[in-house]
Amino acid sequence: MKHKQFESYRSSGTANNITVGVLATIGLICGAKSFTGTQISLVEYCFIPNTLTLPENRARYCTPDKRYIMPLSEFYAEAYAPANPEFQRDNFLPTKATRLRIIEPSNPAKPWWGLVGVISMGSLRIVLS
Repeated sequence: MKHKQFESYRSSGTANNITVGVLATIGLICGAKSFTGTQISLVEYCFIPNTLTLPENRARYCTPDKRYIMPLSEFYAEAYAPANPEFQRDNFLPTKATRLRIIEPSNPAKPWWGLVGVISMGSLRIVLS
């Protein structure tokens, strides 16, 4: 008796509609989640002259509009070392950056979110065919 009920439920199309809705929702949510946040650590830095002694003087060289962000792995690599965009204007500004803080990744599982989204949306193709 239960087997006949399940077969009639399955053949009615309701099960297919529910499956499509669930897979599409999971795929869209996971796909959107895979595009948000950062997967790697970032470093915030600025260029502070080493010759300055007073902290008040140092603060004017590191205002919010003179702070930069780049991947942490590139910050320490010589090939990608950050160059001071203002170095040509004031010769006493340093070429070497001062690290302010490390910004931890906000979404280290980005590849997994993307994979689940792709599998869910790919499963839709199987269900609908």
